[in-house]
Amino acid sequence: DRRSRQSDSSEDQSTPAQALGLEDAVRSAYRGERCTYVLNSGLVEIVEKLQEYYSLLADERGIGLTVSGRGSVRGDVLMLHRAISNLLSNALRYTSEGKCINVDIQQKGTSVLVVVENPGESIAPEHLEKLFDRFYRVDPARREGSPSNAGLGLSITRSIIEAHDGKIWCTSSGGKTAFNIELPSADEKKA
Repeated sequence: DRRSRQSDSSEDQSTPAQALGLEDAVRSAYRGERCTYVLNSGLVEIVEKLQEYYSLLADERGIGLTVSGRGSVRGDVLMLHRAISNLLSNALRYTSEGKCINVDIQQKGTSVLVVVENPGESIAPEHLEKLFDRFYRVDPARREGSPSNAGLGLSITRSIIEAHDGKIWCTSSGGKTAFNIELPSADEKKA
């Protein structure tokens, strides 16, 4: 009886993030462990699901949210969902009413580039690399929103992206901030 319950539950789990639980998978990424699960993840599908969720919050503030492009990567859907969700949440937090957040997905040879760009106050160059450090805040006196905004989101996002053999960086100038994610495409052969 117990054995059949265990096998039933393991059959329902289709990704490491589901099998371990998303939090355990993120902890593994934090420790520098690579994502070993191979799944073709259509990024536009992930972003469109997030767009549905975040558009409700954006509409309340009169903020637009656009998605363009296509690209597929090899990775864990739940972990990638979490990483992009963190970026959209930040973009929504720092975008002024009446402005628009843009998400662009581009297939670039053996990689896919995802850019989450929002208008708002530019971030000084000396802060750009530090944004991905745990608990780092450009202005430590500010703590937007709820206590859950502890300064971990970008650090978690970087860990997830690096676990997928990707890179993440931020550019900010002229009143626009863009978080750029580069991931190996689904077509790239693993050595």
